[in-house]
Amino acid sequence: MVAGTALLVSGCASMKRDHVTVGSVPEDYRTNHPITLAEREFTLDLPAESGELTRGEIATIDGYLGGYDASSGNVVRIMTPAGSANEAAAQRKAAAISAAMNRMGVAAGAIVTTPYGVADTAANAPVRIAYVRMSAGTDTCGRWPADISETSENKHYANFGCSYQQNLAAQIANPSDLLGKRRVGPIDAGRRGAVLDDWQSGESNWKETIAY
Repeated sequence: MVAGTALLVSGCASMKRDHVTVGSVPEDYRTNHPITLAEREFTLDLPAESGELTRGEIATIDGYLGGYDASSGNVVRIMTPAGSANEAAAQRKAAAISAAMNRMGVAAGAIVTTPYGVADTAANAPVRIAYVRMSAGTDTCGRWPADISETSENKHYANFGCSYQQNLAAQIANPSDLLGKRRVGPIDAGRRGAVLDDWQSGESNWKETIAY
């Protein structure tokens, strides 16, 4: 009887340990693919068959620099192909890019031009622009370590929710908001008073009341 009781207790203890182990496996996609803040490099490649900048390319550079913070002092690198068929044109284009970025607010001292090697010297290689900034993102998506048809444990597959998290992170205008809330800005006291007066007199617009 004592032996049987000990065996029963031992079995219960074993079941409890297994339950704790299984329960500790993260199953939420937000846990498996957390959004984190990190310094990431953003690049832009421009063709360099000609040494001139088109209007479309200028607009592209302007949009690309929309995420660049001039006050951060981060360096913007302009990389030109060394030894390629279009090396001379690429160097002229790099100078035009540097001048355009300077007009867009990037300090001349923050622009650095460097060469990069090419594998095919007979081909026309692009001019690459790159800078680093703080951004939100997740780990690399597209991981398939196991067959997703194996669902005996009824768990999410490894890549589940990754693209959703990546898209959500890309929509965050100010990644610092993930660190904590910002101070509330100053109110418009005059407008608030007008809305409260209308509400107290019974002539309020409910949309304005909610907004203020």
